[in-house]
Amino acid sequence: MRRGMEPDRRKGGRPDCTRELIERVSGRPAGRPVVSTSKGIVVKRFDAALSVIGEKSALVCGYMLIAAALYVSAELISRKAFGFSLGGANEVSGYVLGATTAWSFGYTMLMRSHIRIDVFTRNLPPRGRAVTDLVGAFALVVFAAVFVWHAVAYLDFLWQRGTRSITSLALPLWIPVSAWCAGWIFFLVVSLNLAAIGTRAFLRGDHDEVQRRIGAILEEEDLIVPLGDEVITARGEQSR
Repeated sequence: MRRGMEPDRRKGGRPDCTRELIERVSGRPAGRPVVSTSKGIVVKRFDAALSVIGEKSALVCGYMLIAAALYVSAELISRKAFGFSLGGANEVSGYVLGATTAWSFGYTMLMRSHIRIDVFTRNLPPRGRAVTDLVGAFALVVFAAVFVWHAVAYLDFLWQRGTRSITSLALPLWIPVSAWCAGWIFFLVVSLNLAAIGTRAFLRGDHDEVQRRIGAILEEEDLIVPLGDEVITARGEQSR
């Protein structure tokens, strides 16, 4: 057997070629214990679950807005053409608008689509942009937390008193307010999650990850040209 293939029996080692193969496959020096990644898997699954909830809620909100628009249209037609009212169009459309607006905040946060004034930050170095992105993320956390605090207090007030709307529907107000409050809670959870992800990436020195998750959408990210199964960005990068 060649010398390079002989195991180091004194140290209980493996052949050199085996060590090299292990290091290539595992991406770590041979002989080191495998570090448990269960915590990282849980974090990734939680992040993915929030994305799924955001996408599904956006679809539901879209359908609700379409239904509300059709209901209001039917109300107008029935009044003008047939002289009677379906009733509750203004009230129901108001509930739908409030709930869908609250739920849209979390999805918009996930898509990084909130309006940002980046006239100054766009010219900063990557580390400077990452710092401003983190400040903005935590500011949204505080904003959402304040709203959730008051929304939950208002919901509890309506529940305790059994308040109903002073309309022909006489709907218990805790029902639409619950949907509105749940949207704000989802926004808070999404904001906390993204702020934590951004902080972790910043501490690792991964400023590109901070930009990708909580930063403003850059011009080169907007200019994407589809090419079959691949896309070409403004930088000329190709990805599948």
